[in-house]
Amino acid sequence: MSVTGESILEDLRSTGRLPSPGGVALKLLELTRRDDVSSGELARTLQMDPALAGRVLRAANSAASGGRAAVSIADAVVRVGFEGVRRLAMSFSLLERN
Repeated sequence: MSVTGESILEDLRSTGRLPSPGGVALKLLELTRRDDVSSGELARTLQMDPALAGRVLRAANSAASGGRAAVSIADAVVRVGFEGVRRLAMSFSLLERN
């Protein structure tokens, strides 16, 4: 029996236990959908989860390639962008729940 993405999805659907983000990650997802959110507001929310903030900071600096490193969460949010923060929050949140 081979395990495929489809079979995993079917198993999750049948159990009713689809993974979903919670806490800070959920708040970040909500904020990034708004048109009036500032990078400062996003950074302040991100700082409420030190583990996620560290991961976003690492992601921001992973592509620095000799440039100035992001040293604050606010710098990381600007460097990664709102969509990048959204994707990282979703990814790490779902990985932690599994």
